[in-house]
Amino acid sequence: MSASKSKTQVQILENYRLALVNVEDQPELAQAMSEYGYDSTRIAEGKALWDAARASFDEYHQIKQLSLLSKNEFHSKLQRLDLSYGLHRKKARIVFRKDATMLKNLQLNGRLAKGYIPRIETIKTFYHSVQADPAIQLKLTRLKIENIDIATGLLLLKTLEQLRASYLIKLSERQEATKAKDKAFRLLKDWMIEFFMVAKIAMQDRPQLLEALGLTVKS
Repeated sequence: MSASKSKTQVQILENYRLALVNVEDQPELAQAMSEYGYDSTRIAEGKALWDAARASFDEYHQIKQLSLLSKNEFHSKLQRLDLSYGLHRKKARIVFRKDATMLKNLQLNGRLAKGYIPRIETIKTFYHSVQADPAIQLKLTRLKIENIDIATGLLLLKTLEQLRASYLIKLSERQEATKAKDKAFRLLKDWMIEFFMVAKIAMQDRPQLLEALGLTVKS
């Protein structure tokens, strides 16, 4: 949801809140609307819908913030892994530049895939292959790729997978929260539309009272 839409929904909530409060606080409004079926019980229905919309709006924004934090943490770790592996890849290609078999086994040929899954699989192949073969490890030490570097790369991979899983869960929760919020707003808006329509009829001989409900009155 864009910032402008969020601001609009905040304003909608405030406008509806004022209308629902003022219709009961001002005796003339309360009496006029009561005659058309909008007594305290009916107004309570509107307030309950408002409460539900407000709660869903707040929950959505809480979940949105959590999903953004999760996304940022994931991308931060992904960037760190890309930088680390990128350097190791360059070094390994130099070390094994005359060994076509090793270049193939470590998936060092060509460009690194841009897509997340194939890229991660290539990185996994590299680090797991190096970790499993002391002979490869020994050759890589020539360009200062130590066992600790391989272990760090594998740890980053594991952390990244956990962060991605967490982010996808948060993203799903955000999508569900969006649906719940939008539904709550639709129900509230539908109720308020009829409320305002009835108010214009109830106060047709006293249009100035409509201003207390946030409705513009033509002079």
